[in-house]
Amino acid sequence: MNQARILVVEDEAVVARDIALQLTMLGYAPVGHATRGEQAIALALELHPDLVLMDIQLGGAMDGIAAAEIVREKTMIPVVFLTAYASDDTLERAKKVHPYGYVLKPFSERELRTVLEMALYKCTAERQLQEAALHTQAILNNVADGVITINDQGVMETVNQAACAIFGYRLTEMLGKNVSMLMPQPDQDRHDGYLAHYRDTGEARVIGMARDVLGQRKDGSPFPMTLSLSRTQRAGRNIFIGSIRDNTQQQHYLQELDRHRHHLEELVNVRTAELTVARQQADAANQAKGTFVAHMSHEIRTPMNAILGFTHLLQSDEPTPAQRLSLGKIERAGQHMLAVINEVLDFTKLEANAVVLESMDFHLPSLLRDVLSLVSATAQDKGLRVEVLPGNAPDWLRGDPTRLRQALLNYVSNAVKFTDQGGVTVRVTCPAPQDSPSAEGALMVRFEVTDTGIGIAGEKLEQLFKPFEQANASTTRQYGGTGLGLAITSRLAHRMGGDAGLHSEPCVGSTFWFSACLLPGQAQAQSASLSVEESIQALRLRYPGALVLLVDDDPFNREVGMELLQAAGLRVDTAADGFDAVCQAQVTLYDLVFMDVQMPVVNGLEATQRIRALPGWGQVPILALTANAFAQDRQMCLEAGMNELLVKPINPKKLYAAILAWLSLSETTIAGNK
Repeated sequence: MNQARILVVEDEAVVARDIALQLTMLGYAPVGHATRGEQAIALALELHPDLVLMDIQLGGAMDGIAAAEIVREKTMIPVVFLTAYASDDTLERAKKVHPYGYVLKPFSERELRTVLEMALYKCTAERQLQEAALHTQAILNNVADGVITINDQGVMETVNQAACAIFGYRLTEMLGKNVSMLMPQPDQDRHDGYLAHYRDTGEARVIGMARDVLGQRKDGSPFPMTLSLSRTQRAGRNIFIGSIRDNTQQQHYLQELDRHRHHLEELVNVRTAELTVARQQADAANQAKGTFVAHMSHEIRTPMNAILGFTHLLQSDEPTPAQRLSLGKIERAGQHMLAVINEVLDFTKLEANAVVLESMDFHLPSLLRDVLSLVSATAQDKGLRVEVLPGNAPDWLRGDPTRLRQALLNYVSNAVKFTDQGGVTVRVTCPAPQDSPSAEGALMVRFEVTDTGIGIAGEKLEQLFKPFEQANASTTRQYGGTGLGLAITSRLAHRMGGDAGLHSEPCVGSTFWFSACLLPGQAQAQSASLSVEESIQALRLRYPGALVLLVDDDPFNREVGMELLQAAGLRVDTAADGFDAVCQAQVTLYDLVFMDVQMPVVNGLEATQRIRALPGWGQVPILALTANAFAQDRQMCLEAGMNELLVKPINPKKLYAAILAWLSLSETTIAGNK
């Protein structure tokens, strides 16, 4: 418990020391001693004590009463007077200062403690009442309708700003005045009679009702308003609360409607047509935005596929150390650009409410290992410790692991980016089922990422989850980023039935968290993920010479794709468009087809439909290669007869994994092609 800080004002040094000793023994903290009124004022302004213990009779030109008056005016610090004797005139002067108590000399410790405790309690209570009153007045001032309270004599005791604006008065012109001044005749003369009738009979004819009446502004002009009255009691007195809504504008609208009633149908039709056009324009704008983003994604991903593909091939061709370093920089730059594209696409999908969540069982520890593995190299380069702390979440959960991984990776990668020393910790917790507010059987799982990085100032926290926002402009210049990662995580969390937030302190670190409503999962058999080299060896061993048709209109992408496929021991034919692919499919039954979607002459969707109609092609795997990453693109590919969709730029690991999976389903065809 904090000790109350007390300033002692006493012109006798011995008495002052004795008082300070008693205060200390009673558990208070004497913070200063003044012997004159002027000194007491200066110390009160400097030290801001919780209470001033003031002797009335002080030496000098200013006595304790005068000093206390100035202290109260400037600081509102409570004052308790010390006095051995005072005349009636002195006591009358002291009362006007509104002291919080008197201590008569000589006094016992008990008397001193009692007066001080009562004074401190009274001061605290008054401050709380004042804060409550200010809080109530602030609420009233933010109410759009006017609110006025009156006593049973009709005198206004509380008026909010809206009421002042409605009637045209200043607050001081209304408080303490009879409310009848706000009424036109004859209501003005009748009002006091209504109140007297209520006091005499208790009959309330209008309490609890809303009535349309006339009010009168300061300039004398009447206006229509809706008045709602209610009654309450305070300290045994009746208090009437009136809520006033100015209907001037509403009446104007009604008159306008009345004047145009003969043209109502025409007006509605015109407005409907305007709204239809506006909606069409908005839909067209949204469609144009989506089309533009998809087009830009396609135009960037297509050459990016060649850049990253050739980089991978060069890295596999035993480069010199200097070349390997340069190739690594090219790959990181390409992956960074790809991450930017993905963030823009994901945000566009979330804005359009086009993200469809999956529901599948997944292994939480594996998901956490995957996320940490993606940042481990960067963390090691910076000398950071990255770890998962034990939590109480179950190992197996059911939900969308892809979106959870994305949301968590945004947090972890940011933590590593903005931390130069120390470490990053990840914790996943789950409340007990009875404490979880989610649906029956579901768990509200909380993911937390804590770092020892630069931290964020309090005034910047609210804006961080807004799109394209970072703590300040220099952050973008120093650390990079689109400002979309946190916005995406927040929106994903809300889509998964949870929330997102953070706690941060500059120069100490931050804790970012999000929650998701997940179901308990069922354990599944886990297959080990093969590396690129292991996948190549598996393909060479199991499907040597398998025949693949690669269809892509971009010559660089055909070259990259051919080398990746041939590196795995596959035979490759190529086609530059869908028409060429159909022609080759008519004469050769391939083991597997990679089909670009957007191509001249005949696109990949139409080419797939034509090929599926050929004899023997019903079960041959056809995998889409596309730079479009929207859900509708995947759906169109599946509806056209394709088996799977791979998004450019192609990841060699995912490419080989897909080939292994689909060739295992067409081994009969492979045997016929050997």
